[in-house]
Amino acid sequence: MSEQLLDFGENWTAQAQAVDPAVVNSAATDSIPRPAPRFKPIDRSQYEYRVFCLEELIEAEHPARAIWEFLDGVDTSPFEEGILALQGRAGQATLQPRLLIALWLLACVDGVGSARELSRRCEHHPAYRWLCGDEAINYHTLSDFRVQRREALEGLFVEVLAALSHEGLIRLRRVTQDGTRIHTAASAASFHRQASMEKCLSEARQQVQALGDPEQQPGRVEAAQKRVQQERAQRLQLARQELQKIRDSKKTEEDKQQARVSTSEPEARIMKMPEKHFAPAYNAQLVTDADSGVIVDAELSQNGSDFVQLTPALEQVKHNFGRLPDQVLVDEGYMSRENIMEWDGRTDLLGPYDQQGKDTAEQRRRNGIAEEFAATVFRFDPNSNSFVCPQGCCLQAAGKNIGVGKIEHHYRADAAACAACSSKPQCCPKTAARTVTRIEEDEAVVRLRQKMATAPVKATYKLRARVAEFSNLWLKEKMDLRRFHVRGLQKARAELLWHVIAYNIQQWIRLRWRPMLAELIG
Repeated sequence: MSEQLLDFGENWTAQAQAVDPAVVNSAATDSIPRPAPRFKPIDRSQYEYRVFCLEELIEAEHPARAIWEFLDGVDTSPFEEGILALQGRAGQATLQPRLLIALWLLACVDGVGSARELSRRCEHHPAYRWLCGDEAINYHTLSDFRVQRREALEGLFVEVLAALSHEGLIRLRRVTQDGTRIHTAASAASFHRQASMEKCLSEARQQVQALGDPEQQPGRVEAAQKRVQQERAQRLQLARQELQKIRDSKKTEEDKQQARVSTSEPEARIMKMPEKHFAPAYNAQLVTDADSGVIVDAELSQNGSDFVQLTPALEQVKHNFGRLPDQVLVDEGYMSRENIMEWDGRTDLLGPYDQQGKDTAEQRRRNGIAEEFAATVFRFDPNSNSFVCPQGCCLQAAGKNIGVGKIEHHYRADAAACAACSSKPQCCPKTAARTVTRIEEDEAVVRLRQKMATAPVKATYKLRARVAEFSNLWLKEKMDLRRFHVRGLQKARAELLWHVIAYNIQQWIRLRWRPMLAELIG
């Protein structure tokens, strides 16, 4: 049977070759070389004259149109103060503040932080050409506008919040506060101790004296060099003052001697970053509305600790909106007895707090106490006001300390009893007798801890990470605000405000403008 099938296949192949000319001529065709592909030529030297409309450069739903439309309803008159080009008077007209605001907001949305790059985009990028009417803008103008008029910029931030509140996007029903460290423009190599900084300051002063009076310099280059050296000397003088502040904040003499300051950005501070390393940074604090994701307050601090930032931020929210949020969700970095007591009854503050447990664990680790002899396993007898250890030894009251929001009651065992105990190497290896501390906390702290243990509050607190971390991540990942492009605390705060305003307008675009546009178009 298989031989018959094989013969049938060979006969069928022979017949097909006899009928199909392509198969018959395949051998001849393979010997002919294949022509090269033909492509369209690219001629970049040719001149073209085109007619186009600026309105057609970008699509109807482009964010540039939304930003321009949003600014139409915001008061930008504070940016007009000091403009000398007036109607009916001679002189060249100046650029609209609304245009410069829109350019920087769009630049923040696109992750552009360089004024030079923004100037180039005004010449080549369709969206920026559409905004500025296809007119070039000098990068000096853009750079100065970003950091000048600090009060006008803060007013713009409040104006944007007012507009979003009018749209119903801000209700302050629940907010979150979280901090994020943002790298400074200064590098770690610019930090010096006092001796090397004084040497740099002395050299800068000598260079200034050698260059003479800048007003009497023969050329512009020499005068510019003189001004640069004067600015460097002033910056080093400021660095000396900042170094003294840092030294005053240190507790030990060794830490004071090791204090360092940046000679290029004296206000920068070395902070612990999320990646567990230390780097020059500022601490950015963001308060975010949980319902809409709008940032209702943004602050910048030199302090790497978070718990001291809670009160200023919430007070600023109250100043902007006339009232405090109904509920505030924070992480454990903001929780302290002082904050809990201060905000008890003023707002519903939610956050984990177990300072007593942390202190007890740290004390046990320092003293080399085994886990099975931790203070939590000691039994307290309120009738006799004493503790009983796992081996049955009694610890009597040995005094108390009164602090802010707490009373520390100290208990101590008998030294002879501890010396005779077989568990002393595990219970109190570094001390003659075992001691235990009982903390009597303020009622506000007790109420918070009890409240945080309930199931509804635990479910509510789970929203914190999603709301708080989202705004931080958006600023860093989408807007590329990982490092400031300007130097100094006030200028860096201005750059942070530009990004926060742009972020808030993006939330308006997402929640209001695009749905409205889709309804009009479709």
